[in-house]
Amino acid sequence: MGEYGEIHVKKLKEEKGVVPGAVVAYSSRKDPTKYGLIQVLQRSEVTYWVRIFYGLHDSLDERKVKEIVNSKAFYFIKDFFDLDCANHYLGTYLIPNFVELPKLMRCYEDKPSGKYYWYAIDVSAGNIAEERILKTFKEFDESLRPLSPSENWAINRIMGWWEDGVTLETWDTEYLRAYRIEYLREHEPHNLEAFLNPNFASAIKNKPTKLWKKSLKAGESTLTAEEIDTIDKLLDKFITAIGIEELTLCQAKKITKYTVHELNAINAKHECIETLQRDELSEYLESVLSSRNLTEAADIIDEERDW
Repeated sequence: MGEYGEIHVKKLKEEKGVVPGAVVAYSSRKDPTKYGLIQVLQRSEVTYWVRIFYGLHDSLDERKVKEIVNSKAFYFIKDFFDLDCANHYLGTYLIPNFVELPKLMRCYEDKPSGKYYWYAIDVSAGNIAEERILKTFKEFDESLRPLSPSENWAINRIMGWWEDGVTLETWDTEYLRAYRIEYLREHEPHNLEAFLNPNFASAIKNKPTKLWKKSLKAGESTLTAEEIDTIDKLLDKFITAIGIEELTLCQAKKITKYTVHELNAINAKHECIETLQRDELSEYLESVLSSRNLTEAADIIDEERDW
């Protein structure tokens, strides 16, 4: 990456490994002239305890690095990845006496429903996650606020935190939800609506092809595996298209018309959509459209279908 202020960045040699006290720097994705720091405190076979220092810096000379390392503006992360630590190495610095590994930390779990469960954990209570949980919260609790996170995070996530100016004080459900929305909008726009709209998320789960696959496995299906798979992939395309943010009614009608015409072609080739399948497909398409308040687009189903 070049120069960090007056310090030339060196690559850690893999055979050397990352020793406690090692300081590693990363450039910001949004502004390559600014950098964040971590310091390794302890290592296991493949992961590390590290200190993540708050803030981004535009200069990292020897004096500045020592100043940051000796500050108390940090939080801990347990199980930081090996390869992330073996990146841009600034040197090994003395770990201040006031730095003690915490006994209690916090973590979270994002449920399929879009809700977040929070856990207070005892990190000294073994390697089995369930045994370390001291208390479970179905919503963020203020008692968690001072606890550092115990997470398996890669450096990309940490860099996002640096850039957002996140601290323990601001790391809660509200932030995580905003972070998730931003991520989906940028990288997975077709999944955003399912995250924002519980009704849509619930509707898309009920694909009739799930039941057809079970019937096929039980030897009770009138459809072949190929026919089910073809329709299943078409329904996935429908979900992806209908799930796009700010979809208009006109767009929804075009998507629905395309899907119905594709089903017409499948049925013309295989003659596989009988009365039961017809009703289940129609109900599914209608429920997905309804969950996005696009009920008018459902009229196209009966108007265009040949099955």
